[in-house]
Amino acid sequence: MVLNLAPVGCYPSFLVQLPHNSSDIDQFGCLVSYNNAVREYNNMLKQSLREVRESLSDASVIYVDTHTVLLELFQHPTSHGSNTTPSTCLIRQHCHHDYQKDTIHLNRTLFESFTISYLI
Repeated sequence: MVLNLAPVGCYPSFLVQLPHNSSDIDQFGCLVSYNNAVREYNNMLKQSLREVRESLSDASVIYVDTHTVLLELFQHPTSHGSNTTPSTCLIRQHCHHDYQKDTIHLNRTLFESFTISYLI
């Protein structure tokens, strides 16, 4: 099982600690350059896994797309029971938030998304 990289450009710690210009922030409050680099890496990972599957045809190689699920949570938090977006963390320069609750919800969402994707 291979997990791709998450949209780290939406991580509150990155938004607060890394230097950037306002032009590098998208409409959801995420760092565009970091998320673009992650997308490029994930595309290369998928291509590499295609090659691995061809060369190891008897192996079961499962690609888990955590990026899409996490990006959805960062871009539409209220649809998933949260009220904190990356941009609110950036504005405040820190986040006082119930991350344990979000982590439990996130794990459930990832499981449901993986289960649906894998079974289809």
